[in-house]
Amino acid sequence: MPSIRRVSMVVSTIVRQAASNPTDGAQPCDAGAIGSHSGCPSMSRLFIRLQYLIPQHLLSRLVGLVASSRVTWIKNTFIRVIVRRFNVDMTEAESANLADYPTFNAFFSRRLKPGLRPISGLVSSPADGCVSACGDINGNQIIQAKGLNYSVEKLLASADASRFRNGSFITIYLSPKDYHRVHNPVAGQLNSGTYVPGKLFSVNDATAQAVPDLFADNERYVMHFDTEFGAMAVVMVGAMIVAGIQTPWRKAPYPAGTLCEETFTPTRQIDQGEELGKFLMGSTAIVLLEHRVDWQVGGQDIVKMGQALALDTQAP
Repeated sequence: MPSIRRVSMVVSTIVRQAASNPTDGAQPCDAGAIGSHSGCPSMSRLFIRLQYLIPQHLLSRLVGLVASSRVTWIKNTFIRVIVRRFNVDMTEAESANLADYPTFNAFFSRRLKPGLRPISGLVSSPADGCVSACGDINGNQIIQAKGLNYSVEKLLASADASRFRNGSFITIYLSPKDYHRVHNPVAGQLNSGTYVPGKLFSVNDATAQAVPDLFADNERYVMHFDTEFGAMAVVMVGAMIVAGIQTPWRKAPYPAGTLCEETFTPTRQIDQGEELGKFLMGSTAIVLLEHRVDWQVGGQDIVKMGQALALDTQAP
């Protein structure tokens, strides 16, 4: 087993490489993305090829080891690197004192000051981040990037996803500087949750434009709701060096590589804006709706949790 010091050096190299990528002139969804090389297509292609070769899960476990370390110099080093390199706004955090966070994970999944994100709209944003894609579901096909679609059935790991046929979707990317908790976009009854094991590709724009079925192949946690306006699914998608996905009803992250199906009887009433889970490191949140809505945002727009994404629905 490698030592904490050696692991931290490896992870530090990865973080510094990701953080050193220039963001001037980059699209918002590329800013701060792991492996983003805006303006350098050859570097992006190299990064994508490397993802097929590296041991994705081993790397993520090593990152998890460092991120959960309570060794003061380790956690302080990584917190300072992220804050400095990604211009993290600590004035929004419940605690702006970096010493208050016992681990890097605690810092990364930090809470916001109460009342900082008012909830509005028929559909509110589940997270802080950047809209990488949104629109109508065409039959059972969701847009990943230009020229690339994936199926609802594969994303939800379900043979029957008929309720979302010709519905609506939105995909929000969370960069390292963002608030990393995901909240309920529409009040409703939570029926089930499924942790689906998978790959751990990066989810930045370059990878999304090159890796087929990216979000449907990566590990993810799928939540199914019944709402006043029909069925809704909220999907938390893991990615490279994401150390885990954790929900309020489970004390520990879901075990990597193990399918975990949860059925809630009775169903759980989850209010709009209520917390659904957190990423230990960052990734992507996807919302699927049974009926079409008129999105108030578009691709590459920056959004904040609780912001109105849609004001009305085409539900009968």
